Amino acid sequence: MAIKTINAPVGKQGKSGNAKLVKNSASDIVVLRRMLVANGHTVPEEGGFDAKLGAVIIGLQKKAGIKPQDGVILPGDPVCKKLTSKYVVAEKQASNVKMMTFKIGSTKYEMSPADYEAAKATLFKKITAPTQKLISQVDMTMGRYQFYLDTAMVKEGIAMAMVQASIMTIGRIDFPDDKKMIKALDAKNTLERSLRSKDLALYCKAMRTAERDINDFVDEFRNYAQKMDRSGKAIQGNLKVVNSVAFTAVEILAVPVVMTYTRLPPDKAYLASKTAVAGVESLATDLGKLVAGQKVTAQGSLGRVSYAMAKELVFGWCGGKIQFKGTMLTRMMKVLGPAITKAFPFIPKGMAANFAARYIQGFGEESLKAVMEALVKGVEGWLKAGKPPSKAEINKLFDEVVMKAVLGGLGNNLGKFNSAWAAKNQVILRHKMIPMALKKIDSDTVLSDSQREILIKKVMSKLQGTVLSKGYTAVFSEATGHESASALTAKAENALKSDRSITAEIEDMIEAEVKLQKKSGK
Repeated sequence: MAIKTINAPVGKQGKSGNAKLVKNSASDIVVLRRMLVANGHTVPEEGGFDAKLGAVIIGLQKKAGIKPQDGVILPGDPVCKKLTSKYVVAEKQASNVKMMTFKIGSTKYEMSPADYEAAKATLFKKITAPTQKLISQVDMTMGRYQFYLDTAMVKEGIAMAMVQASIMTIGRIDFPDDKKMIKALDAKNTLERSLRSKDLALYCKAMRTAERDINDFVDEFRNYAQKMDRSGKAIQGNLKVVNSVAFTAVEILAVPVVMTYTRLPPDKAYLASKTAVAGVESLATDLGKLVAGQKVTAQGSLGRVSYAMAKELVFGWCGGKIQFKGTMLTRMMKVLGPAITKAFPFIPKGMAANFAARYIQGFGEESLKAVMEALVKGVEGWLKAGKPPSKAEINKLFDEVVMKAVLGGLGNNLGKFNSAWAAKNQVILRHKMIPMALKKIDSDTVLSDSQREILIKKVMSKLQGTVLSKGYTAVFSEATGHESASALTAKAENALKSDRSITAEIEDMIEAEVKLQKKSGK
């Protein structure tokens, strides 16, 4: 199969230069988007030309040293050639992926053949125990049935006495129809056979028969026993499974459609398959609950399915665990740096990204769990709307979730630190560093009290901004953001006290003033 490439210029349209040649055909734009995805760019694979796509093109032109950087890619130009090699490899890998496809309501499920067989095995594992419990209820009812039958056939005297008593109290009671008993036994046997053979289609057929015929037999016999000796309440009641969402899903799973895709990237096939498995396993769990007699609503079942699928999709996206390192850490630094700079303008220029990296790398288990849960909930919303998100959309959602967690986590603490340091640095400068320098330089008290006060104000005016900045630099060059506001303030204070350059500058200003006063005094 020939690999498609762009056939005409793609990019920002205009009236001159390459922009005048731009066609932006739908097929060329799709190919370009796939080329970008194959080269690691987080752009949706579908959609027309937009500003974001244009910005990516300009960035590639800038990196390649192409001038002018007009946002237009031409077939065969340096940018196109650079993108093509990885794209061709990705397209070859994406060819002829086989998947088992089926629908539950409006949701389409796709599984690899191996995952499909594994899902069936998991399903049987979950439903075998409760189904055997159902079978045992049939056996128990049959035991009671046999007791009454033996009484009627062998112990005629007792049987006649029971019949006569029943006629006297409530009228004649007919013994349960043995045809219903035979149908119930047949249904039970078919159900047992389906479990032994692990035949999903046979199980679904058997369960439909079991629900109807076993319920008919058990209901009739329960009524009989209730009238005879008030023991009917001990007999299993109705089973209602086959009209449930869970059972419908399992029936559809029994007869999938095998499809071969001409283009489905292996990573997407893998993720789609694992996501579908999660949904089916959730339904299997609910089916097991239903067979066991527990109450399961359609709304609750579908809700658990969408959550299970969203969780699997997120786990597949992040490899099962959120780890802020490598490319993910680099990307988050680019995302969080500007946001933190904007939210906390007192952080020194160029330090926000590294500070953000230390902060998210210090996330505890609860914080990571909260981020994961928020991400799963967001993806679940897409799935409920019938629109599974792309990797680029999950990336964007993840960025938003982490940014919210970071800004929320830092907001109160950094706000307190900023207020505390803004006041504390003045106290240290005014009441500690300047007095110590005066004591050292003006030991002979050349300066009068009024001169000293003027000098203090002069030093404060000149150095206050520098002192404030020194503290911020000391804190944000090392802090993780998880320290308390008081600990951050103490770190800034210690850095200021140990900074010889500030002390030297204070002393130089005092010494200059002392010399000036001595000279004027002469």
